[in-house]
Amino acid sequence: YRNNLSGLPVAWELIQKGIPVHIREDYSSFFRHFVVSDVFAFFSFAAEPWNIESFRKIYYKIGASLSKNDIRKVEERLEDSTSPGQMQQTDILSLLLKLNHHRKHIAGHLVRIRRGMNRILRSNPYQAIEIIEEELQYGDYLKRNAGYLRIFHALKHFARNTKTLEEFKARLRALKNGIDQHYRKAAPEAVHLLTLHGSKGLEFDNVILIDLIEGWFPDEKSIDDLNAGDRTAYEGEVRLFYVGVTRAKKKIYLLSPEKLEGEKTVQSRFVRQFIKPEQSEELGEGQIVHHTKFGKGVVKYCEDGVAEILFKRYGYRKLSVKVCLESGLLRTEE
Repeated sequence: YRNNLSGLPVAWELIQKGIPVHIREDYSSFFRHFVVSDVFAFFSFAAEPWNIESFRKIYYKIGASLSKNDIRKVEERLEDSTSPGQMQQTDILSLLLKLNHHRKHIAGHLVRIRRGMNRILRSNPYQAIEIIEEELQYGDYLKRNAGYLRIFHALKHFARNTKTLEEFKARLRALKNGIDQHYRKAAPEAVHLLTLHGSKGLEFDNVILIDLIEGWFPDEKSIDDLNAGDRTAYEGEVRLFYVGVTRAKKKIYLLSPEKLEGEKTVQSRFVRQFIKPEQSEELGEGQIVHHTKFGKGVVKYCEDGVAEILFKRYGYRKLSVKVCLESGLLRTEE
């Protein structure tokens, strides 16, 4: 997989079914990520509307135009509470409504936020996360960074079919413990989970490339750069795809989901280029070629669409002629 997060759902399914798995990637950062912390801050604040620690994490991510000064005033009011019991009766949203009653725009957002928090309490974890994303407008905050959004959707995936917050937390603990147990511990016949970068230099009889989605692989930035006339990042994505398909000694499977979080996806152009029925490309022995990375080279032999080419600076390289020609990595000298 191109993105480390793609391996998490696969790891969970294999761990649940007791299938031996070798996890090469470190997933600890997922469980510590601020997006995961934010989501549980929403749950916490919904249950404890006086919890200033939770609210402080999320108040500027919910489209309410609240300022640091608003939060400072709330903290001062909470500090005036002389006992924990009084503090627990101090609803932060009610305080903010009093402070902003003359600012109709902010007051309207506060009513929306209270309604969303109340709905979280009546919902299962998956539904609650959808409320956080849509009604509480956390999704708009996440859209500024595609990586943040993927973390959120990965977390949302694990909320599916859980009935309570405790069940959801237990599932995440089981996932983390399972990953820790299998991290870098190879067993015979284990399924190896690894990124394309991590697969370099390795070979397997059968390889499955997953999440081949346009905008994911190749990633959105490389496509934007390509459309603007800069091929550098895109050619890096092409080389990475080539790394993936050449890890397989016998069979390669290319998987592209039709939908992601209920939305239709576009199949990666790499899949379309790889399986497009065309007359196979062949290079002749002794033919001179130019590669965008390896430079000038001489074809030593070509069989079944794979050419062995001797490059002056990089030595012998085996390349898929079809992939290289279609992606513009390789051109022949007339």
